[in-house]
Amino acid sequence: MQRHYDILMKWIGLIILGLSCLALSVIFCERCWFQHRPDPEKPILLSDCRTAPHVRTEFSSNLVNLEIFQSHGADWLVFSPEHNLELSAHGREVRVVADVSFEALSCNYVDICFKLHYHEDPLQNATPKKSRSHRNSMLTIYWNNPGLKISKTKSIAQKLPQQDVDWTTYRFFLSEHPFWHGPIGIIGLALKGDCDLTVSRITFDYDPALRSEYGLSTRLRIGTETRPAHCLSPGQYFESSLPSLKPVVIEFGVAMPHSTQETLELFLTLVPEKGESRLVWSSVFAHPASTENGAFWQDITLSLDPGRIIMPTLRWTCKTISQTDSSQDGKVYLALSQPIIHEENPVSSRSYPNLVLVSLDTLRADHLGCYGYPVSISPWIDWLSRQGSLITQAITPYPSTAPAHISLMTGLFPMQHGVLKGKDRLSPEFPTLAEHLLKHNYQTFAVTGGGNVDAYHRIDKGFLSYDDGERSVLSLERKFLPKLKRMAASRFFGFYHTYEIHAPYPIHRPFIDYLSPHYTGPVTGEEFVSKIENISLDQTDLKHMVALYDAGIHYTDVHLHQFITTLIDCHLNDQTIVVIVADHGEHFAENGLYGHGNSLFSPLINVPIIIAGAGIVPAWALFDLKINLLDLPHTLTSLIGLPPFSTAVSRDFTRTIQDQHYPAQTQETYSELRTRSSERNSWIDGFAYIQDNYKLILTLPDGQKKLFILPSQESSADNIIDDEKEKTEHMERKLREFLMTRPQSRHDYYHEGEQQVDPKTERLLHALGYLD
Repeated sequence: MQRHYDILMKWIGLIILGLSCLALSVIFCERCWFQHRPDPEKPILLSDCRTAPHVRTEFSSNLVNLEIFQSHGADWLVFSPEHNLELSAHGREVRVVADVSFEALSCNYVDICFKLHYHEDPLQNATPKKSRSHRNSMLTIYWNNPGLKISKTKSIAQKLPQQDVDWTTYRFFLSEHPFWHGPIGIIGLALKGDCDLTVSRITFDYDPALRSEYGLSTRLRIGTETRPAHCLSPGQYFESSLPSLKPVVIEFGVAMPHSTQETLELFLTLVPEKGESRLVWSSVFAHPASTENGAFWQDITLSLDPGRIIMPTLRWTCKTISQTDSSQDGKVYLALSQPIIHEENPVSSRSYPNLVLVSLDTLRADHLGCYGYPVSISPWIDWLSRQGSLITQAITPYPSTAPAHISLMTGLFPMQHGVLKGKDRLSPEFPTLAEHLLKHNYQTFAVTGGGNVDAYHRIDKGFLSYDDGERSVLSLERKFLPKLKRMAASRFFGFYHTYEIHAPYPIHRPFIDYLSPHYTGPVTGEEFVSKIENISLDQTDLKHMVALYDAGIHYTDVHLHQFITTLIDCHLNDQTIVVIVADHGEHFAENGLYGHGNSLFSPLINVPIIIAGAGIVPAWALFDLKINLLDLPHTLTSLIGLPPFSTAVSRDFTRTIQDQHYPAQTQETYSELRTRSSERNSWIDGFAYIQDNYKLILTLPDGQKKLFILPSQESSADNIIDDEKEKTEHMERKLREFLMTRPQSRHDYYHEGEQQVDPKTERLLHALGYLD
């Protein structure tokens, strides 16, 4: 009996002990929870971005976060140029030191909430020198690793608004800057301009919508070529899974962006799930100063047979050969472009056709023979149009280069994607045609003329290679066709753009002598670029100007012959859809106008669209369709057989193109244009709405309207608005309904300032007449 009693008491004691421990642990956990639970107003500093990419890091001057700023001697942060990175009230450096350093890869943007006050109104009673200083006001955010002195080499600068603003949020995108791959412990801000800036919050955060699922999101420009890339400092590595156990071809690029005395070595090893790794390739890379042409992408092509290795992984590892002080500061690294891996001898035939999109900047549709031009200046474009389908009423969404091309790649109107001026940039949240095709295993590459089709505008999103270093059509043979030949074994999307037809018009002899013989007048072809006001040309001068323009079309057409020949020689002509378009046209004295970007009349917004090849579209076909350039991504991806790249405003014309008896969609489309007022202190928004054979032009905010029956010269005498009031009211109502229902993007809730373009791009924009 005593034995059973002892056992029972032991069990009771154990139960009491367990309950006591449980109570103590609950009390302890509760105290820890209340002491350490996340506070929405308290900053959460990340120590490992890969384990918690969703956690935001925030420094705020509100409520409990005020202690962070007060600990550095500040209540509000106020900057002015005469204090040079110092608090005006305390005379101290403007910087925030994180209590715990966090990994920059955990964030892909930083928001800064501030209000701005200029010392003098930049739009009233300001001297030209003051106005220039307002236009150049810059906000810079810079950073460095923990314990190191702040280095301005690691920074992002954006232009500020030219007028006072109340609390607003500016966004800096980090994924485009390769320096943001290490820990951050110190953040600083700098201001340039005749103004004061008050900052209330700095937020580092991660948005999955800003990171591409396909390809690396960090894009790095080396020389004239931008690629998605991963930056490898000594001791770091990058891995990519091997999708096949069959023999494969691996293509990637390597570059050392910065001039340094450091010498690095890159190793590529095949790492199995079990067993020893196998070295596949290695190479030594010296600093760019030791090469004749400076930094550039070095393309590497390797053949690899993984054999019987189970679950193989490719690992690129960077190692240093000679240690220097610069390598400790994170300035030395190798850039590794997105690897391309495909089977060496694919057995299955290509299930989807290739796609090549050719944009001939400033090409008027009515200056091509296939569109009825009486002078034979485009025989090869005309020949290509007979191999496929020609759209007779194609429209650009905006008669200027940057907005039209961004619409071409996004399927959105310019007022939706926000790129309206030469220095605007596409928000990273908007998907592009190239990203969509990359997602479906297309190898994507582009060669453009730069300027307003520069990677600066983020039109390069989704392209594994984006070269924007040459405006001449000579880049077709020098750069585009070699890339096309390398891609011949893969499924590819190639984008080509040239400014050859754009002013200033080069003198292309002997063809110009044939079109305009014995001309001795003053026209040089640079008049549109020089922004000469009140241009007055007699008929001889105007004829010579048009001849210079036509000679550029002919010169471009001759080089397109080489492109067509290459497709045939590589046996790609029956496997590739070729699309030829233009972004806008050119005025030659119609309604007294010259150049482009200054009206919504037909010479500017009517553009060519020719779709040919691969037996998918009918040959010798004319389609009287009002297709907008922004309809092409939706239509082309559907023609190819992929899930369509559709947006809320894009339309799919596949059924109509493939079956000429299929009824077309509603014959209507839109175009828009933003211009400066005559006083240059406000903007005027113009909209063209075309429905059947009627065209309404509406300008806001003044509400002026014009109505024409197409085809028309669109002169004042052709305006029938007084005779067609009911039709005008109907079309204006439809137009305003469309303007009110266009979807809003998250870009509307923050601002991104203009970044400084590189000097080469700025010189090209000046040469093309886009900068004053």
